[in-house]
Amino acid sequence: MTTERRLRDALHQVDHFEPSPDLFARVSGSVEEDRAHRRRVRTVVGWTVLGVAAIAAFLMSMVQVASTGTLMLPRWSSELAATVVQVAITLVLGPAIRRFGKIYAADVFRLGRSTGNRFLKLLDIAFYLVFFGLILMNASLHDLGSLASLRSEAAVAFERLGVLLLAMGVLHATTLMVLPVIGLVFSSTVRTTKRRAAGGVPQATRGAEAAERVARFIIWGAIAAPILAVLLFLFLAVLGLSGA
Repeated sequence: MTTERRLRDALHQVDHFEPSPDLFARVSGSVEEDRAHRRRVRTVVGWTVLGVAAIAAFLMSMVQVASTGTLMLPRWSSELAATVVQVAITLVLGPAIRRFGKIYAADVFRLGRSTGNRFLKLLDIAFYLVFFGLILMNASLHDLGSLASLRSEAAVAFERLGVLLLAMGVLHATTLMVLPVIGLVFSSTVRTTKRRAAGGVPQATRGAEAAERVARFIIWGAIAAPILAVLLFLFLAVLGLSGA
């Protein structure tokens, strides 16, 4: 059969192509997901605008004008507003990070999707513990009944907000870099367990062997690093005592 005839037959077969029966369902689901995403965005934007307006109105109602013309504010009101803003940011960003991280975690833990979901739940707990702890550490309960200038209170509030956002960014970036390493060790462990359960040692590909060597290096490094650190500390302590 000539090339021209093969091409003609292939084009004729295209005329008899029938779409997948679940195509409409998949398209409808995609459209519905897009609508749900737009509703979430509108809801978040609406509540953000409403919250900012409420906090601004609350602070403006507390502002007092000193004899020198400086705008003064009770410290308790600025402390309350700063804490509410930080808590709201933590509560909003937590679910958002988890929603966008589901696909990433599924790729990392592709040999165990349920493990990836449980890992995300543990990360949620760590997220809230770390950042609510940071909010409590940054809170100041001294002289809440006194007056302070609006400019100085705003500077302190922006500084606390910046520290919170910076800590979120640093820890999130660290998680993105460390998570593939955890997934590599997990995949290596799962493959080794399955091979042992099969009663044999099937031939692994070069890529799998290299990945398992890296995983073993990471595991032994994680075990050896604390031991070496303790030994180094003891060695320096002995040198310090002998020098004294």
